[in-house]
Amino acid sequence: MTDTRETLKMYADLKMEEARIAKEIDLLKPAVKEAITTIGSDKVESDFGTFTLYPVSVWKYSPAVEKLEKQVDALKAEEKATGKAEATPRYDLKFSAPKKK
Repeated sequence: MTDTRETLKMYADLKMEEARIAKEIDLLKPAVKEAITTIGSDKVESDFGTFTLYPVSVWKYSPAVEKLEKQVDALKAEEKATGKAEATPRYDLKFSAPKKK
């Protein structure tokens, strides 16, 4: 079993690697999409996996719905302020890498 310091270091190392990889993926994503589009297909199969472009619906609602959403937000804020809404604590883990000098 590893000690606490080793566990924390392992977690920190993995989180920093995760952030680095996510950034690289985000930088490559437009080039991959363009390559697939240039081929003229929505799917490209390769030795290292299948790349697929697929539509995702992004909804834009009417002013009536947006108005009601604002009313719901206001009602939620009111219930929080008056204590009518009930908060249940949840404990998440946050990691911050040390600042580079």
